Order: sequence, then structure tokens, then C-alpha cells
Amino acid sequence: MLYHPQCVEEIWDTWLYYESGVHYLFTLHKSSGAIWDGISLSTSKDGVHFQEVGVIIEKRADAEWLGTGSTLKVGGRYYLNFSESREGMQGIYFAESDDLIHWRVMDGNECHPDPRWYDVTPAGRWDCIWTVPLEEGGYVGYLTAVPLTDEPGRTGASIGKVISEDGIHWRAAPPPLFEWGDMPSIELFEVGAVEFFDGYYHMMMGLGEERLGNRQLWRGLNGQFGMYHFISDSPHGPFRPVEDRFRLLCSPGAMTYFSRFYPYPDGMLVCHHSCEQVNDQPQIFLSPLKRAFTDGQVMELGWWEGNEAMFGAPQFLDMAAAECAYSARGVSTSAEGNAIQMTQNVGGMVLSFPQKFNPSVGAMLTFQCCVEPAPGRMGAMGVWLGHGGKRTAFLMETRGRTVIGDLEGGNFKGRNEIERGLRAGTRHTVRFLMRFSLTELYIDERLVQCYSLSDRLDGTMGFALESAHIEVSDVCLAPMIC
Repeated sequence: MLYHPQCVEEIWDTWLYYESGVHYLFTLHKSSGAIWDGISLSTSKDGVHFQEVGVIIEKRADAEWLGTGSTLKVGGRYYLNFSESREGMQGIYFAESDDLIHWRVMDGNECHPDPRWYDVTPAGRWDCIWTVPLEEGGYVGYLTAVPLTDEPGRTGASIGKVISEDGIHWRAAPPPLFEWGDMPSIELFEVGAVEFFDGYYHMMMGLGEERLGNRQLWRGLNGQFGMYHFISDSPHGPFRPVEDRFRLLCSPGAMTYFSRFYPYPDGMLVCHHSCEQVNDQPQIFLSPLKRAFTDGQVMELGWWEGNEAMFGAPQFLDMAAAECAYSARGVSTSAEGNAIQMTQNVGGMVLSFPQKFNPSVGAMLTFQCCVEPAPGRMGAMGVWLGHGGKRTAFLMETRGRTVIGDLEGGNFKGRNEIERGLRAGTRHTVRFLMRFSLTELYIDERLVQCYSLSDRLDGTMGFALESAHIEVSDVCLAPMIC
């Protein structure tokens, strides 16, 4: 939604490094064709508006493809790791820099899996070290790998461990353990990042709930894929799933993926990418940065204040000019200025705004809402967007969940459920970002969902209101200025 370098055809993994007031954005890319073959760099002064530097690492001629990595400062020099595949087997390689702009691949500095602990055939993996400094000195790193052992706590794990005394030269170590507690163990996929903050070592791990064997998890509508949250008291593990909020950044299909931690002076941030789902040359974009909010062991992603620089001046929307696109019998509304109320009822209403936004530029819709259903009933309100002659609605329910689905007349068919919604009788703040075919919804500054629509947006929008006394106020629309 936020940014895509123009010098390359496609991006995938993203990560950032902050130094002296500058955000350095690294992206794994395809320069052209079907293989990942390099890493490109962009810079920003505010974390929102980026300028391309260009390609900094290219796949070497004898490698089949190139994989992602991370960036580390040791002394006064910077080091970047990346993987390359040769004869179907990956190895980790390193580049160094004095300024984060110009990079030199280091000859003779390599890291490979140890056959005592890891699969070293083409069926194995050895990709993307994320480094963690140790209190006693030295570093531990986690990467995507295929452990050989079937010990309890390692079954199905796709993660390896490496260690280093100097942060520059790395060697394989036995893989970490996982403790699943009351949850059934499942097959893991790729480790995104591990960082220590707020009393725990937090790990973000990629997996998919639709994989056979992984359906042991509670299952949301249409399944889930993305990043999941583990914690540990030690950098060496064991890591355990955070059962209350195990799903961290998930969606049906690959709408978002591979979140990475981004240590920043005002607190821990997280970056990730979002993928369009449209058929006509879908694009992949860096998403707006998220803040990592923690409460005990639980971590959630939310709004980062720096993202305010993404938008121009907001304009209040005149709710009295909104048109009724559907109404059940006995439903009435009253509107004044940028506020609207709906009477308590057992049906619902769909409102269309006369204002449109430019989907190529993007916009953010913000408002306050309070939904009060009758005792024993569920109320909901949300935003709908037009695309491809259809409407997709994001309904925030008072039973504590949000459902995304098709809105046709007065009928709604859910396609994705998220375990975050509204509390009856409580005033909430809502942010809704939209650009191209991509959306992001926040309630009270916590991320609800990043969702990709099946078509490019057409700029039409409105509210859907259901079965409650509903008050909506401070309705504003701000254009993106990225």
C-alpha cells in the first residue's frame, strides 16, 4: 500500500535499519523474470516517503537464486547476510558496508548447515539469519532451516540456530526447542525475526493453517496464512506460542507476509509487505509501519504515529448528503454535519457517500462510533468499498469480532473473520486505509486486518449499519501524499 521500488519488477521480503535519522529499507526483489535475484535499497527521513538508491546486491552467476537476510552493525561497520542456492542447496553469505549505501560481498565468509542437525539435501533450507545480541557477549541467530531430529519440541519445526562471537563469522548450532503446552504442535514454515523487549524474546514465525496437520488450530472463516507469535524467557528458547493472541498478522491466502522487527528510537516497530489479489499484474508493496504493542506476553500490531506524515489535511464528510442504498423497514437516521445516528432496530441500513476518493492516490477514512444493540442482540457497523461492480464490507460486531465479506443490497456474506471487534455501548476510534486494491482497518489504534480485494477499488464507499442504536461522528477523509 505504501511503497514499491520502481527499479525492480517485484519485491517480497522487506526489512529496515535506522541510523542517524534515516530509515534504510532493504527489499528482496526480482529484477525481471521468475527468480529472486537481488536486494535493493531505498531511504526515508520519515519512514513514509522513500527514495530509491537502487540495487545493492545481485545474484552471482553460478547461483540459481538469491534469498533474503538482515542487517547488523558491528563496531563502526555494517553487515548484511543473504542466501544463495547452488545445486538446490542454500548457503548464507555476507556483505559489508561503511555507509549502508555501498556494499561489498565478502569472499570466503560463508555459513552452511551442519549435517549433524540439519537436512543438507535440496529438501533442506538455510535462509535469512536474524541476529540477537547476547548479554554475555557474542550473538545468536535464527534462520529458516529443516532440523533432522524428531525430538519432542522440534517435530515439524522449520527453524535453525547459528552462533557467532563477533557478529561477522557464523556457524551452525543445534536447533531451538518449542514447548506447545495445551496447544497441539504444528508444522512451522519460516522465521521472520526475534527481538528482546518488554521482558521477553518475541519471535514472529510464518505458517499456514490450511496445511494438512496444521488444521489442529482453531480455524477462522476461509483459513489463515501469515505470521504467528512465540515468546521465550531466553534467547536460546524454548519458545512457546502465545495462545491468547497466537495469530499476529494473518489473512486468507497470502495477502500479507513476513513481518520483521524494526528497532526504532521511540519503541519497537514492525514492517511487512502486502500483496494485491487482482488478476491484472498484481503488485506487492511495503505496508505502513506498525507499532508492536505488548501487554504481558501478548503482542499486537497497531498504528504508528509516524504514519500521520502519509496523509494530507483531512476533510469532514457531510453525513446529511449520504444517500440510502438499502434500508430495512422501520429504520431511520438523523444526520448533522459530520455525524449520523441510526435508531435501534432489528434490520439494517446501507449508506453511500457522495464523495469519492482516488484509489491510485489512496486515502484514510477516520471516525468515532458507538454501537448499542438491544439486550441479547448483536449490533454492527462498518465501511463498504466498491470494486469491480461489487461491494465489500468490513463489519465490526459487538460480539468482539470483525467480518469481511460481500455486501449485496441488504445481504452480507462473510469471507474472513478476525477476533477483534466493538464493545457494546463503548465509543471507539476507527481508521480505515485504502489504496489500489489494498486496505487496512484499525480499531482504537490496534490493527484489525490488512485485506486485499479481488479488484482495484473504484473510489466509492459508505457505511453499513446493523441492528442497534448507532452513533457515528467526526467522519473525515484524508488523501495520501506518498
